[in-house]
Amino acid sequence: MGNVRIGRYVSIAAGVTIGMHNHPVDWLSSSRITHFPQMHEWHKFCGDGSPEVTAALRRPFSHACPITEIGNDVWIGQGVFIKSGVRIGDGAVIGARSVVVKDVEPYTIVAGSPAKPVRKRFPEPIVERLLTMRWWCYSLYDMAGVPFEDVPVALEMLEERVARGDLKEYQAPIYTAEDLATLFPVAA
Repeated sequence: MGNVRIGRYVSIAAGVTIGMHNHPVDWLSSSRITHFPQMHEWHKFCGDGSPEVTAALRRPFSHACPITEIGNDVWIGQGVFIKSGVRIGDGAVIGARSVVVKDVEPYTIVAGSPAKPVRKRFPEPIVERLLTMRWWCYSLYDMAGVPFEDVPVALEMLEERVARGDLKEYQAPIYTAEDLATLFPVAA
């Protein structure tokens, strides 16, 4: 998964694909070589390979690699395809095998091909409180005793803890792929 920002407490099932590059379908050719002539070093064996010719062939295509954004507390079902550049809002749920080609609003359940809204996860007043609370900014390990299965009560408890100063935002360390490989080695 490249070119993607993923929020906290996100669940991603097996077989999820996030699209990579877009192509200029309204140009003479949709090939990436029309705006990225040095791709795969084709310029070295299909042309003279000179920097001048490569630079003259290069065309601006601003939508080539848009960043896909997956909000916090998102659940993405098995086998989902997400088009590059799509924004999936906080709390959204994407049904298995869905094809997501448009942005998904926060706390909306979508499914299908193309994915369409099925319903909101919660009534709008609860969604507004969740988005204001931003509970994902806190560590679950600091939320002992909060009944996650009762959202209105959980929100009330969290709001009280924040107001009292008992619950502080969690500042997670940043890990690189190398850090993760060291922390979680794969058995040979």
